[in-house]
Amino acid sequence: MPLVADETMAKKRTPKAEQPTPEWADGKPLIVQMRGSKEFKDWLAKLADHNRTSVTHVIEQALVSYGRSIGFKEDAPKR
Repeated sequence: MPLVADETMAKKRTPKAEQPTPEWADGKPLIVQMRGSKEFKDWLAKLADHNRTSVTHVIEQALVSYGRSIGFKEDAPKR
């Protein structure tokens, strides 16, 4: 009896969640998630590259700068 194509093909596996990297393996909680277009993601990556830093650092510095610009007096703690 011939096999049907579905019976011979392996099922696609769903990707496993990324394992924590050593930088955040100490259990720091996730603070922010953001959805956006691919164009915005690419723009943000270019901004980080222009500043020779990471996207995370750009966001951190932007939040600190924004807080200061609206008169928020409290200094941000270390991440």
